[in-house]
Amino acid sequence: MEFWPITRAPGAFQQSVTPEGIEAICRRAFGTDTQVVSAAELGTGTYDFDRTWWGDPAADWTIRMVRAKSDERQTFWDTYGLLDQSEAAAWRSKIYEARHLGAIRLERHRLGNSEGVRNSYEPMAQILAAVA
Repeated sequence: MEFWPITRAPGAFQQSVTPEGIEAICRRAFGTDTQVVSAAELGTGTYDFDRTWWGDPAADWTIRMVRAKSDERQTFWDTYGLLDQSEAAAWRSKIYEARHLGAIRLERHRLGNSEGVRNSYEPMAQILAAVA
């Protein structure tokens, strides 16, 4: 695999990413048969959601809201059908949930809901730990 790492600032807290790490992330996201040909390191610790959407319906806010509670929303699945249950899809769903929690955190901050912002730290930490 061709790999172009970023230049790191001296003394900055930046963890190195390896070609093996990139391949592992891509296989989790796209399946074990994925062949990574080249990669350019854009940074670590940040997910670029413009490029990680994958055209996946499970990334949509509507799907997140239907999955959030077991109530009358569950009838949605009767006509929509089941989501992909693969290991890669489960990993992607954690990424999508992190994005949704980030959006919720920003909205709580905008509304001055400091407690709500604080309450989002633990769920986000759990998701980030699960996808690492």
